[in-house]
Amino acid sequence: MWFEDRKISNGNKEQNQNDNNKEKRIPTSLVDVLFVNGQTFCYLCDIDNIKVDDIVEVEGKMEKKLGKVVKVKKSFKVPKFDMKWVVKTVDRTISGDFKLLGDMYLSYNAQFSPSVFSNLWTKRKYKESEIYGEGELSLNLDKFEKDEMFDDELLLIKGKEIYKNDDVLYIACENGKGKAFVNGSSLYEIDFEIDGLDIITRLECDCPCMDNCKHEVALLYKLRELSKKIDLLNDKFVVCDKYVFSKILPHAKGNITIKV
Repeated sequence: MWFEDRKISNGNKEQNQNDNNKEKRIPTSLVDVLFVNGQTFCYLCDIDNIKVDDIVEVEGKMEKKLGKVVKVKKSFKVPKFDMKWVVKTVDRTISGDFKLLGDMYLSYNAQFSPSVFSNLWTKRKYKESEIYGEGELSLNLDKFEKDEMFDDELLLIKGKEIYKNDDVLYIACENGKGKAFVNGSSLYEIDFEIDGLDIITRLECDCPCMDNCKHEVALLYKLRELSKKIDLLNDKFVVCDKYVFSKILPHAKGNITIKV
């Protein structure tokens, strides 16, 4: 036929290859996904064990948000219009022994990763912040306010206000390296490192501030408080704000024990 002999540009070849790849993808179900804004959309899915209540990532305009599967159709007819796909199910595993410590739940053996916390609390796709270089700080938790990097009194006041408002929501630390989430105009992620003398050697927040920020100050106040109650260099620990924990727990999977 005439079109078999015509020359195809590289761009067209690439497009045709993409189209062929799409044709090879065979859906096994149609799923309805509910998002936090109350909207529900239908997606193609080729995940065999997809089920109601799974948390998923999707293609298209809702790709930055997470949704909950509310309906799975195993018998269906694929519509003729272009449909988006479910990308993957999201891990929501929380397990371990927790006990109340002040305004937070503490665990030394929890499986409760930063990505699970972020996914369940924000209902948005988690993307871990990137950090480079070695930690070069030497901040003593007992007197960090006197360090020259926090010589702005207003910065300390704002940071302490965040701390007192219980907006340090989550801290996970293992072998002296940790991540924390602090609530502000958005949820900000902080990477930190600590040595055996309660000395902070790294402190990096992903907020827009290019210098030291109030979220870092709030975390330092929280770490100082915790250092009076637990060993921050314990092999592994996780703390989560008790209100936040109570809200995300119904959406989690895993074996959890709450000790009084």
